[in-house]
Amino acid sequence: MQTPRVSLDPLRACFFFDAAESAGRLVFAPLARAPAATLTAGDLVARGGTGGDYRRTRGEETALPGVVALTYIDPQRGYQSASVEARRVNGRANAVQRVSVPLCLDEGAARGIARALLYQGVVEREQLGATLPPSCLALDAGDVVTLSLAGGGTDYRLTRLGLELGRPASAIRTDLAVYAYRDGTATPRPAEPPPTVGVALFRFLDLPLLRSDAVPHAPYLAAYTAPWSPVAVLRATAGGAFEDDATVGARSIIGRLTADLYPGPCGRWDRVNSVYLEVPRGVELASAPEVDVLNGANVAALLTPSGEWEVLQWAQATLLAPGRYRLATLLRGQLGTDFALGSPTPIGAPFVVLTDALVQSGMPLSARTVPLAWRWGPLGRPQDDPSFAGATLAFRGVGLRPYPPAQGRLVRAASGDLVLSWVRRTRIDGDPWEQLEVPLAEEVEAYSLDVLAGPGAGAAVLRTFEVGTPALTYTAAHQAADFGGPVTSLSVAIHQVSATYGRGAALRATLYA
Repeated sequence: MQTPRVSLDPLRACFFFDAAESAGRLVFAPLARAPAATLTAGDLVARGGTGGDYRRTRGEETALPGVVALTYIDPQRGYQSASVEARRVNGRANAVQRVSVPLCLDEGAARGIARALLYQGVVEREQLGATLPPSCLALDAGDVVTLSLAGGGTDYRLTRLGLELGRPASAIRTDLAVYAYRDGTATPRPAEPPPTVGVALFRFLDLPLLRSDAVPHAPYLAAYTAPWSPVAVLRATAGGAFEDDATVGARSIIGRLTADLYPGPCGRWDRVNSVYLEVPRGVELASAPEVDVLNGANVAALLTPSGEWEVLQWAQATLLAPGRYRLATLLRGQLGTDFALGSPTPIGAPFVVLTDALVQSGMPLSARTVPLAWRWGPLGRPQDDPSFAGATLAFRGVGLRPYPPAQGRLVRAASGDLVLSWVRRTRIDGDPWEQLEVPLAEEVEAYSLDVLAGPGAGAAVLRTFEVGTPALTYTAAHQAADFGGPVTSLSVAIHQVSATYGRGAALRATLYA
């Protein structure tokens, strides 16, 4: 049993109506309605001085959803759950608003509702407080009034209305255009093949910290199947019973490269390379202004031949064919993955867009690096169902790994000693520009430096230093012992060290004095 209010909530969300008391009755009326009155600032009641008093406030854009994901029941797909998305193509909002309704909807109508919900939030972030004159006694909560304030007319829907002679009112901005989708028809679509039971695409991602509040040692889980249904993930230690690990409740965008991707510059825009990509048909990838990309938009992970994930971003997305995209104007090697770029990363490499659809495993820290048995499949089915797949995998907890240092330098002293220095990077809270030095994300500051026989990837390690500051002196005696005399260049691998993770990723460079 549920209350009438709970039963009506999905209908109110999808068909945009509200209820208010009027003359002792409960009146249901659509949100899209013509203005009942037109007022100017001078018509409003003033608490002091001349002219009417009012207060307008506007919510922060970053608090608005950038994506609305609507889950509904699709009668054309055997009454299975389906999901559609509406995305803003500009602005700084990145949050995802998830709406789930137990209603049978056509896909076209569902897309229209999602779009209306998205822009309803944009319009309704503006609120108004004022006192209406006695001439507005006939107005009820829910009525729309046009207010001409500061030279322009704006429609507001009354949300609260007092009964005093000077009627204190609260209102939110409204716009008939938000609900225009209801004049359209359902989107036609070709018949689809019967759905396959199981999870079409599933990925474990051992990634750097994506947010400061993430669990650093836990891998991320991404899944895609059509039609979408939630995915259950289970894990077990060797020989043990499986236990619930996590539930993937939203579909991720998972694709693969259709052309090799070569290394490019890190720390600045890569305007030469492009990512050629295949994704499931119907999936949309959007362009974004470069400033929004710098603020965190359009992030993905690409599995490179080393087994590491390169985190990259894109500003331009061009649809080449159904399910085929070209991503350009790239930021490469983000979140400390600049060492992981493939040379090249080949055709077929997995590509996962990093959104709020990803969930983290519940794997405990004690299980880091331990091989675990994993199973995943449709939520609600038994784990021995043929729709479940499995693998045995171990994860290093890359979120704990220190970033490679940067800006290695080599200076020769008058004594013939070589003085090396570098700059520490951080994996936590390192973005604010006003910081003189980024925070230390590890227990103590420590580095491990290998002196290499040459610049090649397989060069032998001649000597290792362990230091607690971002500098050391490679003495003339060291040079004589390692190379037979003074040197003018030095190949090194510099790691920051974590007490939990060990050596972090290396800054590999050949430095010249």
